[in-house]
Amino acid sequence: MDQKKKKMKGANWHSFWQLLKNIHLPWFWIALSFACNMLYSEVMLRLPGTTAGLLGGNLDHKVLMDAVLFYVMFTIVLCADTALRSPASHIAARNARRSIWKRMLHIRMDYYDEHDPAELMSTITNDTTTAMQLMVRYIVAFLPDLYYAVRALKEISGYNIWLMVSVFLLLPIKIAYMFFIGHWRYKTQEGVFREIGG
Repeated sequence: MDQKKKKMKGANWHSFWQLLKNIHLPWFWIALSFACNMLYSEVMLRLPGTTAGLLGGNLDHKVLMDAVLFYVMFTIVLCADTALRSPASHIAARNARRSIWKRMLHIRMDYYDEHDPAELMSTITNDTTTAMQLMVRYIVAFLPDLYYAVRALKEISGYNIWLMVSVFLLLPIKIAYMFFIGHWRYKTQEGVFREIGG
């Protein structure tokens, strides 16, 4: 029984990688969005140093110009990230729908007798769009977020080593919270998409 489960799990992963290969992800748009996310992380790392002077009551010309420059750069990078990630997600969703639709055209007819056509259409449209948006988001944001976390911890340790230690102590709580919220959101979204399919 366990071997059968492992075999099914391996087959599912094989199908997943095969699907990714057939989708033809828009790597050009993904690369641009990835670079923009790296720039966004770099800009956000300047936030503490930029706002420290303002929060301390320092209104010198240089402090004000640094703050203005930061918020201008922040707005530009944020808009660019949205503009670049949107076509990457939509092109990936379109390619995934085409790939799944071609696959469904070659399925035996008795498969459609056993499955609700409305749920199948919902899978092709809503589920595929959501899956591709999340996939592009993780591909684009995972390494920049990791880079930001490492650099931020380094900056925090420069201010106060005990402050960094407190962040590490709170990390398990944050991870547990993410697992709980992720599980809850998964069950909620599953119900939502089941209702949409119906």
